Amino acid sequence: MLLPRLNRALRWRLGVLQAHLVFWWWASLGSQPRDFQTGSAVVFAPHQDDETLGCGGLIALKRSAQVPVWVVFLTDGAASDSLGSTYDPNLVQTRVREATTALATLGVDSAHTHFLNLPDGGLSHLTPHQRQTLINRLGEILRQTQAQEVYVTHPRDAHPDHESTSALVRAALDQTQSSSELWYYPIWMIWHRRLGRDLAWRDLQGARRLDISQVRTQKLQAIAAYTSQFVILPRRFVAQHASQWEIYLPGPKPP
Repeated sequence: MLLPRLNRALRWRLGVLQAHLVFWWWASLGSQPRDFQTGSAVVFAPHQDDETLGCGGLIALKRSAQVPVWVVFLTDGAASDSLGSTYDPNLVQTRVREATTALATLGVDSAHTHFLNLPDGGLSHLTPHQRQTLINRLGEILRQTQAQEVYVTHPRDAHPDHESTSALVRAALDQTQSSSELWYYPIWMIWHRRLGRDLAWRDLQGARRLDISQVRTQKLQAIAAYTSQFVILPRRFVAQHASQWEIYLPGPKPP
């Protein structure tokens, strides 16, 4: 019984070390600086908190310059407490409230926020009809917003909902023949995928680092709004996403 625990602890420590090394490399030698862009943006997030952890600084920078930003949450976030020590029977409403508070802190109006409320953990199990219905809904949002930039979790982000969200948004962009610029933001990729085993160096190439130091306090306040997640998310993981740098990787160019 002790040996499996030790193995899990060792794997976690090695994962933390890799995550910190890759992030350090991204934030210094392995990326190019990204200047602030004034294009309108729509951020697609699998769960309430992904948008703030991955893009909170970018959202705050754009809103401080009065640039329109929309945020779309695909799932209801109801499965997040399955890993925690407490159970909240009103978790869906709690996460909506937390997301609304976090986005208000970043400057996003509730009218620019969409909660699609699909089952948390279920995006990779949609029937073909359900999947197409969702793609149509995402395409409708893309047409309505006419956003110049689209942000979504990385296609290798080591979580079924995150990777499915990426694929669904890509399908909606293709279906609508959108000319929006696509960017991926990593959340779990360098924490749960191991270099040389299920993550190649080519997956890390082309990164851009965005300096969010002037709005970092806003991002920290927005992260703090997600109190229901503090019992689940590892402290070092949150600290990494709370740094002065945000990392973005370019998606395929529009046709």
